[in-house]
Amino acid sequence: SNVEFDIVIKDNFILDGSRTLELMLSSTDNGATLGVDSVFTLTITDNELPLTTIGSIRANTADGRPTKEGEIVFVKGIVYGVDMRGGTGIQFTVIDNTGGLGVFSAAKEFGYTVKEGDEVSIQGKVEFFNGLTQLGTLDTIVYHGGGKTLKSPVIVKSVTESGESDLVKLEKVWFVSDTVTVWPSNGNVLITNGTDTIDVRIDRDVLDVAGAAAPAYDTMNITGLGGQFDATSPYTAGYQLLPRYLADVEKYMGSTG
Repeated sequence: SNVEFDIVIKDNFILDGSRTLELMLSSTDNGATLGVDSVFTLTITDNELPLTTIGSIRANTADGRPTKEGEIVFVKGIVYGVDMRGGTGIQFTVIDNTGGLGVFSAAKEFGYTVKEGDEVSIQGKVEFFNGLTQLGTLDTIVYHGGGKTLKSPVIVKSVTESGESDLVKLEKVWFVSDTVTVWPSNGNVLITNGTDTIDVRIDRDVLDVAGAAAPAYDTMNITGLGGQFDATSPYTAGYQLLPRYLADVEKYMGSTG
């Protein structure tokens, strides 16, 4: 006789690019097999929600908060940088062809290990933390493949709202203090181009930078992800540059812009 049953996936999961899950079912009663074992493939769709562009999520109200704050959205993009959460949870940046967005989970990794160049899709709630728009209260992370081409950094004079969670590059800058000899670990250091002063944040999870010797260049170029840490409305201050690795810092050899 036919037996009907439901399959419930109780936890969040990650699949490879094949988007399939192989299941094996056995029918037993007190250890005795009653029927024929079956193996079949279940195809999982990404999500029922429509895909949302990251650029539309980055739109702000007049007081600097995201217009979609509190909404559940589904996005797809390329991973940039390293996991800056460390330990339990996950924190990284995802960028599509319309903008960039922080991704944050305090307690779960969803089976995903952060690697720059991965293509992922993510479902979560649009949240706001000290000026930074991010996707939090995550529901799903799906991996679609690695080794994707990264965008070229946008050359800027300073980090502003338009550079938040984007890959940007500062050219011909130097340390404000000539006493900086070591990069901080979970700390900040100021650089300048002679006009603007920029706060560079070195996360302790950027392992080859945190605590490493600072360059002795007279002037340098620094690439990184734009961040923000500002607890006061209208959230127009506290912008930071977060290098992804040591190769993001190079001697200035002339403008590339």
